[in-house]
Amino acid sequence: MPHESRRLWSWLIFDVGQDTTPMTIEDEIEQLNDLRHVGSALVQFSHSLFSGAFKKKSAAWIYSPIFVGFEIRYLRGRKLNLLVRPTIVSREISSVLTLRAGPLAFGRAEITNARQLLAACTYIEGSWRDWHRATFKKDPNL
Repeated sequence: MPHESRRLWSWLIFDVGQDTTPMTIEDEIEQLNDLRHVGSALVQFSHSLFSGAFKKKSAAWIYSPIFVGFEIRYLRGRKLNLLVRPTIVSREISSVLTLRAGPLAFGRAEITNARQLLAACTYIEGSWRDWHRATFKKDPNL
């Protein structure tokens, strides 16, 4: 095989379509179009409660420490699912954003519009409080 052909072949094998930069949760949220600002706000809210990082676990981004997660779907349809520890919220909150059974011990709620932002933050804060009580054996100070 001539030298030029080998170089072209190696370029095709190793360079085409090889994006080695891993996606972050922020990169995936940007794909959500109408929900990207809501998703960004929820990620920032999670960071404000306790310092940590989101890690990709199969189809979901789970925050470490484990009190919130997000499933971000943008290939076939644009969806943002909130994953939280089940917590008690007021009837007004649950009527805006319903928590259903999710993976492992999490509840899942589908966020479809910006009107659900307050309800999602309420679920996240409740989940964080439950996690904090279980971990530190005392109520969190805000």
